[in-house]
Amino acid sequence: MNSSSISLTVIAKNEATRIAAFIAHHLPLVREIIVVDTGSTDGTASIARTAGAKVFFFEWCDDFSAARNESLRLATSRYALCIDVDERISHSSFKALKKAAQHHRRCYTMPQRNYYSNPQHVQWMPVPGEFPTEERGQIGYFEAQNTKFFDLHCGLKFEQRIHESVLASAKRNHIDISPLNVPIHHYGYVISEKHNRSRNLRYTRLLELKYQEHPDDPQTIEEYATQLIQLGRALDAIPHLEKLDAMNQRASCITRARILLGNLKKGQGNTESADAIFRRAVTEDPGALFAHVQLLKHLAEEMQIDEMGALLDTALERFGEHPLLLKAQSRYLIDTRQIHAAATVTRRVANLFPHQPEYAQLAEKCEALSLKVKRMETKKNDKEA
Repeated sequence: MNSSSISLTVIAKNEATRIAAFIAHHLPLVREIIVVDTGSTDGTASIARTAGAKVFFFEWCDDFSAARNESLRLATSRYALCIDVDERISHSSFKALKKAAQHHRRCYTMPQRNYYSNPQHVQWMPVPGEFPTEERGQIGYFEAQNTKFFDLHCGLKFEQRIHESVLASAKRNHIDISPLNVPIHHYGYVISEKHNRSRNLRYTRLLELKYQEHPDDPQTIEEYATQLIQLGRALDAIPHLEKLDAMNQRASCITRARILLGNLKKGQGNTESADAIFRRAVTEDPGALFAHVQLLKHLAEEMQIDEMGALLDTALERFGEHPLLLKAQSRYLIDTRQIHAAATVTRRVANLFPHQPEYAQLAEKCEALSLKVKRMETKKNDKEA
């Protein structure tokens, strides 16, 4: 094996319209591209081979980990990069990834930017503009951390039939798990509604199997409950989320479950229960930005302004001027009639969230009112002088 080479491994089925561009984009990054075809009927394998990939076949068995591990078995480089056809590494990140591959016995966690068009997602962020090519046509995303880049000499294996990961394998084998700030750009949610429906049906079946196999695993329970909500079965999700809320442990999946549960309770009109759940999410996981954002939103809606101000100060000190906290700050300044500061902050929010025109309209109103107040203050000062 080349001491710093990379094998890109991908499992694919019926990706004829996208796989050639995917391969061409990543060829300059890696020494080889391994495509494991799991049953295509549209010529994916032939197109991939013509584009420069090594193509192999694997009989699909309702287990993403099994297919991923087959691709690892076939890789001949030092490092494996395991991404999908609807994902990209920016050309501007190639150098950093190649440099990271020079370190031995490492498994990297990388941010995955899941581009998403609905700003109502609890973790939704506007695109920041640092990757113009990858962000073209996108308005926002939510982020997850993934372990898709690691040293093959470590013997790591993917686990779980869906939402598979090598993280547990890395921990058991005492492998160095290091953060790598190279985003994986994922477009799976913005391809089409038809694509989303097809994925949801496929994932639901696999998640049901996974849940039957691991009924007490917090991550599995949260994934299953989230899928039920996406299918419009929120009432079925509530008992699973309540089970997670009752668990006495700190984990990001439990925090996400509490946010989902709080919103469902609030939707049912049970504001008191929602309030307690949102507060528990912050108390039990104080490092979770989105738990703070959700509680701030709740406090604003319930007009608990003084408590909102105290929490906002704490959050800004801990997380800095994050765009979602600036949204909360804008609302707080408006509600407390701090009009000059509100005009400044709301304009910043409008610039950060250009695809939500309501903030631009609100900023204009705040600026007009701020100007009016300044003129009145100037007249008053002139009279007093």
